[in-house]
Amino acid sequence: MVFPLKVPRRQSPPLSQTPDGVPMNQHNNPLTFVAELFKLAFFKTFHVKAQYPAPANSLQAQGPPCNVGHSPKGSIFALIIGINTYSSERFPSLKGGVADALAFQEYLMKDLQVPADQITLLCDDKATRSAILEGFKSLANSDGIKKGDPIFVFYAGHGAQGPSPTTWKPYGDQTIEFLVPHDYDPDSEPKIESIPDYTLAALLNRIAEKKGDNITVVFDCCHSASSLRGSNAIVAPVVRSIGSLNYTISDDLDKGILDSAGTRTSSIPPRLVHVGLRSYVFLSACSSSESAKEVNGQGCFSSALLKLLRDVGPHSIKYSEIIPRLEKINGQNPQCEGFNRDRLIFDGYIPPFQENFFAVQKDSWNKLTLMAGSVHGFIEDDEFTIYQNKNAKENSLGVLYIKELGVTTSIMAFRHGTSTFTLPQSSASVFAVHTRSKTNEKALLLSIEPSNKALMSVVDSIISDNLQSVGIVSTPAGASQAHIALSTDRKKKRLLFEVVDKNVSSEGFKCRKEVPIPRQGDSEDLARILKGLSHYYWHLYRNPDPDSKFDSQRVSIAFYKLKKADARLVPEDEQDNLNINNVVHVYVGDEEVLYGLKVINETSRDLFPVLFYFDNTDFSITLNSEHALAGGHSKPEPPLKKQGTMTIGYGSSAFPPSTFLLDDKQDVDVGFFRLILSTEPIDLHNIPQRSVFELPKNRHTYIVRSRLELGPSWTAINIKIVQHRRRP
Repeated sequence: MVFPLKVPRRQSPPLSQTPDGVPMNQHNNPLTFVAELFKLAFFKTFHVKAQYPAPANSLQAQGPPCNVGHSPKGSIFALIIGINTYSSERFPSLKGGVADALAFQEYLMKDLQVPADQITLLCDDKATRSAILEGFKSLANSDGIKKGDPIFVFYAGHGAQGPSPTTWKPYGDQTIEFLVPHDYDPDSEPKIESIPDYTLAALLNRIAEKKGDNITVVFDCCHSASSLRGSNAIVAPVVRSIGSLNYTISDDLDKGILDSAGTRTSSIPPRLVHVGLRSYVFLSACSSSESAKEVNGQGCFSSALLKLLRDVGPHSIKYSEIIPRLEKINGQNPQCEGFNRDRLIFDGYIPPFQENFFAVQKDSWNKLTLMAGSVHGFIEDDEFTIYQNKNAKENSLGVLYIKELGVTTSIMAFRHGTSTFTLPQSSASVFAVHTRSKTNEKALLLSIEPSNKALMSVVDSIISDNLQSVGIVSTPAGASQAHIALSTDRKKKRLLFEVVDKNVSSEGFKCRKEVPIPRQGDSEDLARILKGLSHYYWHLYRNPDPDSKFDSQRVSIAFYKLKKADARLVPEDEQDNLNINNVVHVYVGDEEVLYGLKVINETSRDLFPVLFYFDNTDFSITLNSEHALAGGHSKPEPPLKKQGTMTIGYGSSAFPPSTFLLDDKQDVDVGFFRLILSTEPIDLHNIPQRSVFELPKNRHTYIVRSRLELGPSWTAINIKIVQHRRRP
């Protein structure tokens, strides 16, 4: 599909009756539904029926707009949709869609002091197809919403799934998902269509391009339910799905919207940064194999989310922390997706550099479990400083070390003879920051001329001060194994970093960076750069255990040049796989060329992939794709199924394609896509980094090692991207 927007599918077992006990026929039988659709946002206010109370005037004067976190640009603008009834009698009414919508409206106005005229409430017959589409356009074009203002979107109502347009099927997109507006009626004249996911995604991308990526989307779409949460339910669960559409929509439906929204991408060009999961953070009620439930006229997920937000306050919790802290919902595993999920909720600001915290939990047997392991790069005996909260500026509780290393979790303990401290009860967590590693293996090898004794002395001093992951080679034989040649230009008073890693220099890549020579006694900047370089090379070249049972040879990556077809991106030629033995050659000219990947899983395991791009010109590591985040009582859906495929940058992918640019003085560049695959969910937020030459004084310390033995449940694949300048 054209949109870079994909949300987990919700599948429902067949039901024989509607919630009112009426037998279902073939036209209204609920089925699989994808929580894909409602990435909506909208400015113009629509009024609702009298039976759904409008906001009280007194609420509009309860204080100034709420400045959210670090975002000084204005209060929240919200689109809230709740639909219980539909104009067509074919579709059963719901019970809790409007109630959920009104509950979120009340939360915004009373708890967050959001002015009423910044909330759009669409309920029942006001939530028509034309009103929803016009609302998207109004949001993108409104002068009242400034770039960076927070936008909140909530949806509760029916959804549907149906066949994709005919021209899409050759690229694997057999089905698409739909928002079902109040007036949807395929039998009317003229026909009132539902709203396809790709239309909504194109509109959302346009909004993000104009208004920024501070967008929060909450989706509570219920399907079927076979059980209730608790034993005190008064009424049966209600299904929020109208079933399968038994016809194929036109290829040119909403063509004008798609053409005007355009198609945008990743490496990532400036005009393409607001694509799919880069545009918003998405909280969904359940995974694709489950059914969200509505009990006693309210969505279970909506109720749990509102309770949490009211208990902790929105300005003290990140999106990534919401799912682990939700109360348990039987039969549902809520999900969190989005590149910006480490922001505080409703906050468009992420500090440029943050400590990497990992939760530590204590069970009833006083066993201490670190929520990280070998896949994150840790080894046995690593030390962590423990904090009560995610604030490294507060006084620490003490130090723990890894006693037993696991793949995604590890057992921690106090060192013998060190002071102990009291941890919270098992229901709470403390937080760990990695502070020391005792490995003697080297992640970064520096080549330094033996005659440059002053530089050698400075670097030796840095290495001895908790940077044992860096090694120095000074012989010709050792220099051939080095990653970076470090030297000085005394006339210019510059320190020179030259890339000599033979894996990239063999392709004709040349890169030299310069920084001021450190003043005597002040090597802090150089130490930070070396730590960043160590981090870069360790994460690029660390390998799984050769004896691993994970059959990585049965996972492959195809790399395609893309083209636009029917307002969507598809491979130019699926027979033309540019990846030859995990090396791709691309040719860069004046015209922007887009590329996408397909991951083929021929193993018998479902996999969780995370894709990074390693840039050898500035040693930055960029996150290109990841899976939904769960935790606590929830588990995310594996995006790469056994014997299945997954696309990145085209088709139904929620992640943007890539393009490549060369500096004016550069004819060859080399970077790497690194795909980490795990049989368990992983959050690798400790891997990405900005350019090592732009680190501020408050940069956190990297603790870096070279290769280590990894568990049998993960592996990694590197794709070398060699970029050549295309000559006229």
